[in-house]
Amino acid sequence: MTKSKHLRLKDDVGGDRAVDEEDTLNTKHALKKIGYYEEPEYGMTGYPDQQMLDGIEKVQEDRGLTRDGIMKPGGETEWEINRIADEQEYAQREEKKFIRPGNKKGHIGDVDEKGHLKHVTKKSRSTGRQRGQDSEPSKKKDLIRRKHQYDFDRRNLELLDD
Repeated sequence: MTKSKHLRLKDDVGGDRAVDEEDTLNTKHALKKIGYYEEPEYGMTGYPDQQMLDGIEKVQEDRGLTRDGIMKPGGETEWEINRIADEQEYAQREEKKFIRPGNKKGHIGDVDEKGHLKHVTKKSRSTGRQRGQDSEPSKKKDLIRRKHQYDFDRRNLELLDD
C-alpha cells in the first residue's frame, strides 16, 4: 500500500474486471477509513471481495453518484471517497482544538488519558454559552469559508497532478 494521504487509483476497480492488487488494498483501506468497509477476520487481501464492492456501491448510493460499483482513476467515486476522508480528518482536528489536556484557553473541557471528558468550563456570564463556542452565524460563515477553501485546494491539487 502506498503512504499517500489520498486514494489514487492506477486502473479501474470494481465489477468483474481484473484489478491491480495495490489498487484493491488502497481501496479497502480508504473505504475502511470512512466506515464503508469492515476488515474480515482473516485480514485484508489484494483481491476484491464482495464487501469491498458493496462498500463502493454504498458510497455511490449515499452520495448520489452513478451506482455501478466501479471506480475509475480520477473519477467521481474516487474523488468522493477522498472528500469524505478529508471531511472526517478536518472534523477530528477541529475537535482536538477544543478538547485537549492542558489547554487553558478556548477549550470545552479537559480529558483524561483515555480521552474521556473530566471537566467542563463554566458558561460565560455575558452570552450564556460555554467559552470557546461560536455563535450560529459565525459557525455558518466559517463552514462556508472552509468549503470554498477545500474546493479551491482540491482544484489546485488536481491541476498539479496533471
